[in-house]
Amino acid sequence: MFLTVGYYVGQDTPFAAIRTLPPAGKLTWGPGGLIVASQPRRFATVSMTRELAIEEAIERTRTAVARCLPDDDAPFLLPVSGGRDSRQILLELIRAGRAPAAGLTVRQYPTDWGGDAPYGEGLCRALGIKHRTLQPGPMIAAEWRKNRLTNYCADEHAWYLPVVDALRGASAFTYDGLGGGMLLHRDFMTRAVRRAWRAGTWDELAAKLGLRDEYGTPRSAPLVEPSLRSALGPDVAAARIRRELGRHLDADNPYLSYTLNNRTVREIALVPTSMLASVTTAFTPFTDPDFVAFAASIPNELAGTRLHTEIIATAFPKVASVPYVPKRRPAADRRFRRRTARDLAGLLRRRSDGSLVDRSGLLRRATISSLTGDGWLTWGRRAALTAYLVQLESIRRGESPDRLDATD
Repeated sequence: MFLTVGYYVGQDTPFAAIRTLPPAGKLTWGPGGLIVASQPRRFATVSMTRELAIEEAIERTRTAVARCLPDDDAPFLLPVSGGRDSRQILLELIRAGRAPAAGLTVRQYPTDWGGDAPYGEGLCRALGIKHRTLQPGPMIAAEWRKNRLTNYCADEHAWYLPVVDALRGASAFTYDGLGGGMLLHRDFMTRAVRRAWRAGTWDELAAKLGLRDEYGTPRSAPLVEPSLRSALGPDVAAARIRRELGRHLDADNPYLSYTLNNRTVREIALVPTSMLASVTTAFTPFTDPDFVAFAASIPNELAGTRLHTEIIATAFPKVASVPYVPKRRPAADRRFRRRTARDLAGLLRRRSDGSLVDRSGLLRRATISSLTGDGWLTWGRRAALTAYLVQLESIRRGESPDRLDATD
């Protein structure tokens, strides 16, 4: 399941005897043992005009930011991307008289959608805010460290480690845009997903999510040890997704409810709740209950990136012309690919016992990529997933899962 979509659903974790508490979870101890109950909140879709959606979203965001302003005037640093969530938070903080001491933007890995750095810098320049651009370190070592910080529950976020390090001891608090784009944009709904959602063909939707490979096989199929491939195949992943989707079919917007309670809560939330929480307090205005209740009620036909752009432009017309980072495929970077393949080959030689990964096959692929710089390992986060599986092998052997250094 995780190898397919990059996050765990429901209360699943990679560990047999560990589960997470469900949304709105309630624990009851009785004569029969522990009972875990859950009644996740449901949100009703409300008919509204675009103008009302914009006006109400502005007020809800403004109130949410005001509710998480610390009492003191301590300086703080703010992560600023080239997107909309962090921009809206930054603008509302400035409006409230609490501008950050500086904005921080990371140059993401070439494998990540992004290119935020010049856009985050441009926004800060337009607002008269100091800005720092941060550079991530080698990806395989970063993945090893990120996995520990996220409790082995996310295939993303390694590029965010420079922000964690920059905030350590330098910022008593900060802000994160968790939930804003997911609720307002609904950009998690691809065309195929949207068609299946509208038709209510949940088996088809689960199958599309369980496959996630343009060539008809899961991205992880060549990574795992051959005897495990059937147990970790797309049919198994699709069945697990379908069971989880079934828990949300009574919602007005089942796929929004599924995404909010799974990908958002189980993966995206790990940035503020785990990674940033290890060094500072991270406020998340877009998770304010009143904001969530309203944003989730916006009909799908109104929601979208353009709606969020209009919300910000209406609230802050003076910066409406400052551009956002365009969504584009990462540019090929053969030097990065070769370095990543070389580091992965070293990891496989030093750490892997092949109990989870196809060690010999991956060593062969990593050696080829280290010479040619081809994109086989970096496509679909394959290098990251391989490091993840090798790390689980190490844990199973009782080895220390501490930070992986180049000299390890």
